[in-house]
Amino acid sequence: MPPSLRERLVQELAGRTRLPRGEASRIAREFDCTRERIRQLLVVLGVTIEPPKRARCEQCEKPISRNKGGICIACLLDRNRVMLVCVRCGKIFHRPRKWHNEFLNRVIVRRRYGPICSKSCLLRNERKCSWCGEPAGWRRPSANSGLAFCSLLGRPCHVQALKAMPPAQWHRLTPDLLPMAENREAIARLITRLR
Repeated sequence: MPPSLRERLVQELAGRTRLPRGEASRIAREFDCTRERIRQLLVVLGVTIEPPKRARCEQCEKPISRNKGGICIACLLDRNRVMLVCVRCGKIFHRPRKWHNEFLNRVIVRRRYGPICSKSCLLRNERKCSWCGEPAGWRRPSANSGLAFCSLLGRPCHVQALKAMPPAQWHRLTPDLLPMAENREAIARLITRLR
């Protein structure tokens, strides 16, 4: 009488109580039976199968479910974010790389202007007048240059700036030339160089 499937399995195991992953499938093919039948017999015999090895993130080594990228969600988000410093308050903040690239394409980026962490920071901090250097309150910057001027009575700063330099050349002003009132000679030299 040929040995039963259970007896053959006991002989194959040879006292092992733990099988590596995939070993039960190999035994099922060798015995020409289903994997489910081998699994049932292994449960009866008290044999366990090693759990699958969890994939690990390539960057932080956390266990993750298998995916094509081999990276966890947190690292993927970090990879697609840019660390920036707010030009208003100096706070470090993160922004998606796509948003930052759109910002760079959309805004005329000057050395003294850059990313701002939030709208509340933008409204909380006052701007300085580009002509006299006094606080200008919240003034929307000029569309072509980013300069802001105070509009208090008795201080026609915008008119003075127009007289000192044509608005088409305002984009050439660097931070060391501001406020414009204190650097009239340097601005005059800049204008003569441009002509």
